[in-house]
Amino acid sequence: MSDFARPFRRPDFRRLFTGVSTSQLGDQFALVATPWMVMHLTGDPLALGLVLALEGAPRALFMLIGGAVSDRLSPRAVLIAADLARMLLAALLAGVV
Repeated sequence: MSDFARPFRRPDFRRLFTGVSTSQLGDQFALVATPWMVMHLTGDPLALGLVLALEGAPRALFMLIGGAVSDRLSPRAVLIAADLARMLLAALLAGVV
């Protein structure tokens, strides 16, 4: 078996890979859908800029502290908590729109 396929023999890795891949796919859809939705609803480039800035601000903030948090806590717990928070916020956004 090639070195590339070796990790896929482990069920834990397969679950992690599937979960992360699914999450990343959803992120890519949101990356396109959010600006499209803002422009469709408002038609205002200023609103689009504001939404994109507000979307990027938490990312910038949590990049600074995320490493320290994941060093002190279980990286698995941090990953699960972050994905659950993103899921809840996406559901909230879907409910508002």
